[in-house]
Amino acid sequence: MDLLRSKSFWLILSVYTLLCALALSGLLVSLGSQLQRNARRLTETDATELLSSIGDAFRQANEVSQRPVGLTSVLASRGLASRGQALLIVQADGTIGVETKDGLPQTLDVIKQLGLSEVRFNELRKAAVDGTVHFRWGKVDSSTLFCMQQISPNAEYLLLTHSLNVRAEEAARIRQAAYSVAIVAGLCGAACLAVVTAFVVGPVRLLKQAVKSSETASSRHDLLLRLSDRNDEVADIANSILQSDKEKNGRLQHVQLQEHEMRSSGTQLAAILQAMAEGVVAVDDDERILFANSKACLMLEHRGKNLDGRMLFEVARNPHLQDAVRAALRDRSPNSVELKLSRNEIQVTLLVSPISSGGAVLVLADVTEVRKLESMRRDFVSGVSHELKTPLTVIQACTETLLDGALADEDAAKRFLRQIEEQSERLLQLILGMLQLARLESGEQVFDEEPVDLYSVADQVIKAMLPVAAGKQISLTLVGEQELFVLADFQAVRTVAGNLIDNALKYTPDGGSVSVELKSDDASNSLIVKDTGVGISEKDQKRIFERFYRVERDRNRERGGTGLGLSIVKHLCQAMHADVSLHSAAGKGATIEVRFPFRD
Repeated sequence: MDLLRSKSFWLILSVYTLLCALALSGLLVSLGSQLQRNARRLTETDATELLSSIGDAFRQANEVSQRPVGLTSVLASRGLASRGQALLIVQADGTIGVETKDGLPQTLDVIKQLGLSEVRFNELRKAAVDGTVHFRWGKVDSSTLFCMQQISPNAEYLLLTHSLNVRAEEAARIRQAAYSVAIVAGLCGAACLAVVTAFVVGPVRLLKQAVKSSETASSRHDLLLRLSDRNDEVADIANSILQSDKEKNGRLQHVQLQEHEMRSSGTQLAAILQAMAEGVVAVDDDERILFANSKACLMLEHRGKNLDGRMLFEVARNPHLQDAVRAALRDRSPNSVELKLSRNEIQVTLLVSPISSGGAVLVLADVTEVRKLESMRRDFVSGVSHELKTPLTVIQACTETLLDGALADEDAAKRFLRQIEEQSERLLQLILGMLQLARLESGEQVFDEEPVDLYSVADQVIKAMLPVAAGKQISLTLVGEQELFVLADFQAVRTVAGNLIDNALKYTPDGGSVSVELKSDDASNSLIVKDTGVGISEKDQKRIFERFYRVERDRNRERGGTGLGLSIVKHLCQAMHADVSLHSAAGKGATIEVRFPFRD
């Protein structure tokens, strides 16, 4: 049943049947044509021989009787008419040697009725004058043959009509027999082909099923094993496929293992590159980006975008960077440069390393904070040197003056000693402030968290600062809620409030005002110090909390101070989890707010 459902089986059988039908048709057409030609040729031979024998008999009768009378009746008795034949005696004047019922001789109309035209009759009579038998077919496709022979010197002729039907019937019987034999042979061949096809198509169908992609590996293997048990070429093919599958599976496992290792290595490498603090960009020889990690995208202000496939000049419009990359690609040697990315104002060091296979790797390291720290260190050293130099210079000058003889002048000696005392105190405060900052930055200073009343602390500081404010005729007031507690260190809060109020008094001109405001909202309690002083420009506000930083026009020492007050405030606020902010403008005073957020 599986074989009957096979398309291949029916296809082969159909093709065979079609070819057999075409071959048989051609054979039968050729056979029919050949039999038709043979039938006409045999008819011509039969008619010629018959007429020759009749002519001989007629001449013998003439020799005996010298008269042809009654010869037609004698021939008729031989049964020619029953065989579709007729014999006529034609006279030299064209009459037929047979009388009609009225005693008159027959004319050429009889011959015309038999199918021979007058023209062909005359041609035949002229050709037969030599005593031999000549013949003509009535028409091209006529089935009647006309034979003529001269039988006497006085121009008497014998005309024999011979029909093709006898030989045509024999040809038809032969053709029918050929048809029967061809049909039987075709059926036998189809049966044999079906048997042979069954033995060929069956295994081929199994091979086809085995190589189908939809087959599972186990079923494919089972089918091939079944076919490999045969003792024929199909078994060889099945064994070859089994061996090929074995080799293919081995290669596939090897490739899969390599792919897994490469993918694992690639994933690890990508993870490492993505986790790097430096920006990494890989480009080809045409400066087309092949890879860029997230840090590089962030530096180039393309956060969350895929830069693969884009040109380097599209994503980094920096001529120094482009020149460094092109020089490295051209010279095939590493190149480094430090530059500033104008988009986000960060300072980076760029290292371009060419790759032997082509392209280069760019490593961008953000050194903005490093350069900022270096600048702060230089400013710190400069500030410390400047702050220490002033009191030491004064102390040294006063000491030299006293040693040079000023001790004899009691008033001058007291004045110099008083300056030495003031500068020594200032130097001591500077050193104490620096030590406090160092402890705050290193985390060595311990803070006690306890409820602290901001109003009480601010009131104590203001009372201590009232003489200073009165000396400069500055109005110093405290407003806001009288019971406002924060969770912080008492001494740190006192230092913050003291430094802010002292700083406000220093930079507020005579006759100005300084106010301390306490307020509370849903998220925090705040201490706000406002003054009507000189104010701070926007460009200086970014660095005002740095140690020893002073506005350029205020570098004179008339106001006193160490330049560490606001820096200490910032570090203390950070230690207490408080926020400090500045709101100011040049010539319009300043407002500094310290917010103590609520904590659970």
